[in-house]
Amino acid sequence: MSRDLHAETPLETLGRVRAFAAKARAPETTATDAQLADILDPLARLLESQLPGASSSVLLLDPVGDPLGDDGPLPSSPHAPAAAAVGSGPGAGARAAARAPDVGRDPAVDHGFRSRWSAPILSRDGRVLGTFAVDCAAAREPTGAEAALIAAVAGIAGIAVERRLAERRIHHLATHDALTGLANRASLGDRLTRALLAAERCDRRAAVAFIDIDDFKSVNDSLGHSAGDEVLRTIAARLAGSVRTADTVARFGGDEFVVVLGDRPGSADDIGEAVDRLRAAIAAEVRIGRRIVRVTASVGLAIFPDHGRDAAALLANADAAMYRAKKGGRGVLRRASPGIDQNPSPPSTVSDCPRT
Repeated sequence: MSRDLHAETPLETLGRVRAFAAKARAPETTATDAQLADILDPLARLLESQLPGASSSVLLLDPVGDPLGDDGPLPSSPHAPAAAAVGSGPGAGARAAARAPDVGRDPAVDHGFRSRWSAPILSRDGRVLGTFAVDCAAAREPTGAEAALIAAVAGIAGIAVERRLAERRIHHLATHDALTGLANRASLGDRLTRALLAAERCDRRAAVAFIDIDDFKSVNDSLGHSAGDEVLRTIAARLAGSVRTADTVARFGGDEFVVVLGDRPGSADDIGEAVDRLRAAIAAEVRIGRRIVRVTASVGLAIFPDHGRDAAALLANADAAMYRAKKGGRGVLRRASPGIDQNPSPPSTVSDCPRT
């Protein structure tokens, strides 16, 4: 697409776009080697090269209809005012092309645009992934060749967006627990290590709470595994809702959870309050159909740097504290013993911490 597009007719460009789309659909082609914007932006510019006075933009949706993170809306250039209006424009979320030959009092008029055309960005199974829209300076309908070109460009965008979503799903499955949606055991170590590095650099504290649901087997035995799964999902959601964005809640396995409390002040009071919120979230009743389930949890707590200076030491000490808690009965909290398995590491010399 790096050729001089201005020398082509819309039909010639359409033919080349279709050939490009056929190649992009080949199994060996990876449309997501580049950032999504690096694919969509040239497509938008291609449209503009064939539609004098037009400005194109993209609105991307995820599978449940929410904006697809930082990838959308995407104007083809800083001069594309349609980007903010595409979400409410014709065709947004629709499965068929839409046209507004005269936008009337639409805000786009303030930027010199009189008509808007759009084509849906579709997946192979027909799901709407977004909208490719064009704002035109003239109040008119697109020609047949122009409409076909917009549809072809939207088709290529669909290939790229669908592959990006597939990449995200694969990454999510590799780093998150399938039942609860929490971080999984594989990604816990990396998150904990980053939290400890930040705490050391900024002379802050961090903590690991190792949580084991008490006698969870009785829930599965009395209510069935489906009900047990629902209890775990509910507890997971409550734990995630009880922490800050700087914290991590992970499912360690079975009925065990690990919570990383990062970026805490020097006083241990804040950590104690955070753990109390976690225990209260677990102890709240869970309604399964007409049944009410109440569970408790044994919690082991290890605090950086008192109980360890690396991820392995803190996890091991929090785990050991949790097993001591289980010996004390239901719903017991135990702290790790200071000075064990510290594995000291040299202090960081970097200082880029926010003032508190």
